[in-house]
Amino acid sequence: MCDLHKAVDNSGIQTFADDTQIIFHFDASDTQNSSDILQLDLDKVHQFSMEHNLAINPDKTQVLLFCSDQKRKTVEDSFHLTTDGITLQHT
Repeated sequence: MCDLHKAVDNSGIQTFADDTQIIFHFDASDTQNSSDILQLDLDKVHQFSMEHNLAINPDKTQVLLFCSDQKRKTVEDSFHLTTDGITLQHT
């Protein structure tokens, strides 16, 4: 998995054991564009995983947003990510 960071263009990657975090910073005013960009990187991580006989478990994959409660509602309503056709839940 050490080459996973090379698969993405716009996000940071952190790994620990068999867990992977995709880190992406964006302004709440640019939520839709940011969602699209992050989805592209998530698709690349999914493709990388498939090529290396690994699987992303959508049931264990979540979107974690760090923002104020006020911005969270706005961002969550328009920030949707999927993997393998399944929409990821927000925590």
